Amino acid sequence: MYAQGNPAVSSFGKKPLTTFRPIVINVYTNQLATQRESILKTNTTSKPRMKNQPMTVIRGGRILAGLGLAGLLFSTHVQALDVIDPTGMIYTNVHNSSQFAAAWGATNLFTQDMTSIAVGQTFGGVEYAKSGAGDAWVSFEVDQVYSVGSIYWAQRNGASTGDNMQLMSIWESETTPFTTANPGTPPSNVIALEPNIGASVWREYILTNIVSGRYFLLHLEQTPGHITGNPGGNEFRLGLNPPPTPPTIVQQPQGRTIYTGGSVAFDVTASGSLPFTFQWYKDGLALQNNDRISGATSSRLKISGLSAADLGGYYVAITNVFGGLESDSATLSLIAAPSSGYPSAVMAQNPFGYWQLDENSGSTVFDFAGGDNGSYGPSSIIGVAGPREPDFPGFAETNGALQTTAFTIDSAATLPPLNLSTNNRVTITAWIKPDGQQNPYAGLVFSRSQGTISGLSYDVNGNKLAYEWAGNRVNFDSALTIPPGEWSMIALVVTPTNATLYCGTNHTMRMAVDTFVQPIQTFGGEIKLGLDVSGGESLRTFNGAIDEVAIFERALSEADIMALFAAGAGTINALPVEFALQPTNQILFTGEQLQLLPKVNGTAPISYQWYKNEALIPGATNRDLNINGVRPLDAGNYFLVAANQANSVTSDVAQVSVSTNVLRVLSPQGTLYTNVVASSVFGNNPSWGPTNLFKTDVSNLPLGATMLTEGGGHEWAKAGGGDAWIAFEVDQTYPIGAVYWSQRVGSGTGDNMQILSLWASDTPFTAADPATPPDNVVPLIPNSGNPIWTRYLLTNQVSGRYFLMHLEQTTVTGNPGGSEMRLGVVGFPTPLNFSAVNGAPVLNWSVVGVLQQADQITGPWVDATGVTNGAPIPATGTQRFFRVKYY
Repeated sequence: MYAQGNPAVSSFGKKPLTTFRPIVINVYTNQLATQRESILKTNTTSKPRMKNQPMTVIRGGRILAGLGLAGLLFSTHVQALDVIDPTGMIYTNVHNSSQFAAAWGATNLFTQDMTSIAVGQTFGGVEYAKSGAGDAWVSFEVDQVYSVGSIYWAQRNGASTGDNMQLMSIWESETTPFTTANPGTPPSNVIALEPNIGASVWREYILTNIVSGRYFLLHLEQTPGHITGNPGGNEFRLGLNPPPTPPTIVQQPQGRTIYTGGSVAFDVTASGSLPFTFQWYKDGLALQNNDRISGATSSRLKISGLSAADLGGYYVAITNVFGGLESDSATLSLIAAPSSGYPSAVMAQNPFGYWQLDENSGSTVFDFAGGDNGSYGPSSIIGVAGPREPDFPGFAETNGALQTTAFTIDSAATLPPLNLSTNNRVTITAWIKPDGQQNPYAGLVFSRSQGTISGLSYDVNGNKLAYEWAGNRVNFDSALTIPPGEWSMIALVVTPTNATLYCGTNHTMRMAVDTFVQPIQTFGGEIKLGLDVSGGESLRTFNGAIDEVAIFERALSEADIMALFAAGAGTINALPVEFALQPTNQILFTGEQLQLLPKVNGTAPISYQWYKNEALIPGATNRDLNINGVRPLDAGNYFLVAANQANSVTSDVAQVSVSTNVLRVLSPQGTLYTNVVASSVFGNNPSWGPTNLFKTDVSNLPLGATMLTEGGGHEWAKAGGGDAWIAFEVDQTYPIGAVYWSQRVGSGTGDNMQILSLWASDTPFTAADPATPPDNVVPLIPNSGNPIWTRYLLTNQVSGRYFLMHLEQTTVTGNPGGSEMRLGVVGFPTPLNFSAVNGAPVLNWSVVGVLQQADQITGPWVDATGVTNGAPIPATGTQRFFRVKYY
């Protein structure tokens, strides 16, 4: 619809505003649109303001007395609504169809505190609404009647969609409580929920109809085909439909002094009815985004590559449909950028922020590179001696630093939220001088705020450099000991797939690489220098001096880090190459990936060369060696030679074997034994699964080996004499060609098994005789003494996800069973193919099999001679038959 109004003028600050273009106004319902239309029609008296500027809807401060509009187009509201404050008595009288009500309090539904979690943020937790599969009903009461326009919801954390929800239905009432049952009336809203895989995400879902109520009922429906697990989510909240309010400015943009060539950010914080529109101005001229300017129409204006032309005053116009205002003007000043030494080297790398910590007075920590000024704490000791010449020729003889004190929280400095991009490439650098041994996990440059738990710190012993990223990797052992009483340059470089730690002391730089998938961290909250505000807080305060903190919105290379270190320390001595982790032996099946992943320390540049059986491997000049789809010819002895200007080192030999067998045991990693049902007290035994059946881990055990693990290998399937039946499920359907089995250890054959019968199906079994012939009957080798890991080939290949075993005893005494059982998966070798090249026959076959030949189809068959895979076959007779034999 359109609301017509007369052109009007309004008091808006420094510039006249007289003409407006049609704009899109987001509202919640058609009734509310009518209400807002009447507001717009009546507020039409004011004096001129910003000349020839279009009206925009923004977040901010003082009300525009009137808006003259040629036309307004109303549409459905799609912006975030204010969440009900979780700190009051909000959720009361919670009822549900499970035993989890006790954990739900007056502030959270379910139990996760979402106070500091931003929409779109991921977080952990495993709360849920109902124990066991199926839909869940949850009713609850809030402290008063609210007008609700959205719901905030996070699916339960899980590696699959099995226990996630697909639909949420909502009923509400202002006067009458609900019971946890279907009320028999249509719900007010039905919300399609986004599936969750891997991590919980805090999302907002806009309701199709605004509701008003104090009592609410939720119906959570599981995803079809995945009616498993415990349905529910990590947290649920209501989104208020706020009353219409004009913008107000909560925090004004601040003036900035920046190095010439650096970047500046101006921020404004506003409140009021969404949506808002922002427009930044410089000296009265509207700014537009280009290759140097971003955020010209957002709450944060960023300008890079600053020059004298950028000097001036910056302010922002903020409006919504109920009014508008203009911020104070913030002045940009420039100073000459450093032209030499370490500061010059840092600025050459274009940091996001650079806090030199050179202040001798005041409370501001200046960022002359990006304008994100921080603050010192009340107990911060500033102006202490930092790294200085002549020991550190890259710094002035007056260079200052920050001193933080153990157990003194407010001695740390605080940097503002940076809101880095989501490209997941971040570098943090700093110089530190510890005063002796540190407390465990003492923070150096660390953020634990607004969904970010990341930064540089000490390890659990308080003497090695460590890091944490998204709450992970705190226990990674870098082996980088930080010497006390000396200045060291430290760095953390993060990419989506790894993190590299650096520690440079005494003109040598050491590094450690942690190969790990690193989640995105934006540093959207405060950053502490010399502190990690984890539990206990004061225990994680750094005791020492910290200086020259820089953060980059990209991953600096090893050469970049070395260049920075050299700029500060002067001469760099080459640290000799050494292997922190040797390549290890590999036992592979044909088609698997060979990965040899040593860790090498030493000063860059480091050269690498791999060898196999003493012969150089052409092109294998990276630290890691990867071969996809290995074949038997890839078996051999591998080693790596690493060298730099200081030395050359040869690694240990890694023996790589490649099996030609097409049958392989199901891997215990990611292959689940679930729903184990047995005719004994051991049914659903917690010692079984999800990776072992029974409970001995055989992932690294070769065939023919004896098994004496897990209490001597005394597992069994049934207590007491007699046959045993076991039904179980694996994670998907597999083609099975063998059973890997180990008899239970014993001094005789009294409790051993003689026959294993196997049934396979795509539907579940119960632990009872199915009254159909088994798919395979396997005679088992008697056991006398130690259990032997043995493979039994099936007479017929079977395929299934559900399996049933019948174990028959030799003598009906003792406890029947075995130390471990696994299924053997049939590989998929390339079939024998025939083609012709220039009239000559050519055969191609899988390298995991042996080509055989015969002059008659009935045999006799012998290994083929004179035939090369993929090469023309010479004519040797009138006819010949070929086949591939697999073992």
